[in-house]
Amino acid sequence: MSRIGRMCGGTSATQPATANIQDITDQVKCQLEEKTKKKYPIFKAVEFKSQVVAGTNYFIKALANRPLTQCFSSRLSQ
Repeated sequence: MSRIGRMCGGTSATQPATANIQDITDQVKCQLEEKTKKKYPIFKAVEFKSQVVAGTNYFIKALANRPLTQCFSSRLSQ
């Protein structure tokens, strides 16, 4: 990815979710279910941004349930 036009520590452009981003989203699904006391049989990452700092922050938008009416945005660090 080109660094032209990006600030150090800035976020990337919004991108469609990849298989790797879905894997990350799947890992936090149980934490969300525990916190909200709800089950989400469908939990699909739609898009994300990333930010490289001391590690990588991911800003992920995910849709849940059927119909896909609930939208979650979260910041995850790796």
